[in-house]
Amino acid sequence: MIASKSALPEVLKPRRVPRQCRSRILVDSIKQACLKLMTEEPRAALTATRIADVTGVTIGSLYQYFPSVDAIIAAIFEDHMRDGADKVQCMLQTTWTQKPLEKCIQDFVWGIFNHYGACILLSPNFRRRHLDSLEKRDWLDLGQQGRDTMAGILLKLLLLHRPHLSSAEMEFRTVLVAGMLR
Repeated sequence: MIASKSALPEVLKPRRVPRQCRSRILVDSIKQACLKLMTEEPRAALTATRIADVTGVTIGSLYQYFPSVDAIIAAIFEDHMRDGADKVQCMLQTTWTQKPLEKCIQDFVWGIFNHYGACILLSPNFRRRHLDSLEKRDWLDLGQQGRDTMAGILLKLLLLHRPHLSSAEMEFRTVLVAGMLR
């Protein structure tokens, strides 16, 4: 399971984590069907039965892995956020080593706005129902290459540009930008 500073409430957690290849394919199919329904059909069509139908599995198979539709949506959100965190890690090692610090921070902040915005638009009702749980999570803590928080990523970004900054400036900028993102 994914480690995070603040665990998801039980209602949003998967019932079990698929271990075998065919189980992972089934869970991915369920998430893809849910995503398809969220983007192509009215919100009322998003039911466990409809997701199972689109996936081509029995409702029992769906419930074996997810206790609710919201748990499926939470898994989709985590996938999106993990992908975003992995992109940030990649940019830290490639693109951001070549750009001025101000442009890197601008890219980082706009990337967060765009990424969070896209996820929120997928299911605004889910976001409203689970706002407290979601606000307490640091979604960037999900990256595969590290367990960096937003402040940790900013500090790494500032360290890349260390020759241009004093240590007091680095600490101040990290705290300032991380505080604005909270």
